[in-house]
Amino acid sequence: MTSIQIANKHKLDVYTLINYILYIYSFIDNNEQDEDYKLCYPSFQKINDDISISEPTIVKYNNVLQEYNIIRCDYAGYKETAKGQIRNTKMFYCRYMDKELLIKRVNTYRDKEGIIKQSKLSKNKSNTRRSLKQIINNLTDKVKNNTIVEIEEIRLKLLQEEYKKLEYTEEDKQE
Repeated sequence: MTSIQIANKHKLDVYTLINYILYIYSFIDNNEQDEDYKLCYPSFQKINDDISISEPTIVKYNNVLQEYNIIRCDYAGYKETAKGQIRNTKMFYCRYMDKELLIKRVNTYRDKEGIIKQSKLSKNKSNTRRSLKQIINNLTDKVKNNTIVEIEEIRLKLLQEEYKKLEYTEEDKQE
């Protein structure tokens, strides 16, 4: 199936999809002396800056292009800093035919850098925890300032209970 047919089937802008494919391919290094031979890893921000495609669109394009065996990409994961903050790492790309090289390189990178592969479920749980914590912090500030109303106090207690249920488990840290 051609890029034009794929774009039409998925109701994507043909020119933007082709531009994205060419953009990714333009970064792929064919120098066999290079450690990252046949791989590239432009960040979502760089892609957005260079060809004005948003992160959700990039993710959509990556999924479609992988479905049709045009490119292969893999997110290395995240690393927890000494201060407990989460730092995102690289997104690796290659032509689909070079997927074994990509898998090998991503796994090596994860091992070497101590990267944790984050599943969609743990990412959703992490985002939910972060959102709840923000609301809890806002309501806690109201308690400190003595500006909280009764319904907000009840909401705060319920949110704190929910947050405790979502606290990190050993299982989350190993994903």
